[in-house]
Amino acid sequence: MPEGRAGRLLAASDYVKALPDSIDRWLPRPLEVLGTDGFGRSEGRTSLRDFFEVDHRYIRRRDARIAGARRQSWRRRRGGRH
Repeated sequence: MPEGRAGRLLAASDYVKALPDSIDRWLPRPLEVLGTDGFGRSEGRTSLRDFFEVDHRYIRRRDARIAGARRQSWRRRRGGRH
C-alpha cells in the first residue's frame, strides 16, 4: 500500500484468519479480519462462509461499521457534528 493513503484495511478468508492476522504488524493501520479458522463445519464453501460470517454480506457490514467508527472518531476530534 502506498505511503500516506487513507482507507480501511479489511481481509476475509474462508480458510484460516491467522494468515491475514500474520501480516497485520507490517501494515500502516489495523487490519480487520474475517475468517473461519479452518473448521470443517459445512458441506460447501457457501454455507461455510455464511456460518462463519465471512461472505459478501458480512464484509459489507464490517466495512460500514469501521467507516461509522472512523466518522464518530473524526467528529469527536472536531468537537461535534460537521
